[in-house]
Amino acid sequence: MRPDSHFLTASGRRYMPGALVALPFVIAYGACGCQDRQAGTGAGTGAATSTTTAKKVYAREEFKQLVLDKTFDEVTALLGKPDSMSETAGMVIWYFNHRTKDPVTDKIDARAQLMFQDGKVAFVSY
Repeated sequence: MRPDSHFLTASGRRYMPGALVALPFVIAYGACGCQDRQAGTGAGTGAATSTTTAKKVYAREEFKQLVLDKTFDEVTALLGKPDSMSETAGMVIWYFNHRTKDPVTDKIDARAQLMFQDGKVAFVSY
């Protein structure tokens, strides 16, 4: 019998008992919301501050008027950092998730795209 055979399953795969022991603690840590707390807040009172903030949802037309012809810095000042970015054919595209609402269905759009041309927002799509 190999010395490490107790770490192998019947199919020959490695078995890591420490991972199973740690799993309940990882789940409990995530469930209690500990990852959203900042260390050192509350001056010893036990208070915690959440680092997540709700982002405003705009009507499509309001969003378009807000960002059209704005620079990268101006959009960042208004909306914060984009959720993702890409570049295609010399055009920079910023994506903001769940920030606009469809006026017909009254549902929140999955994504709004801001297309920058010559350093300013030239097109907005949903």
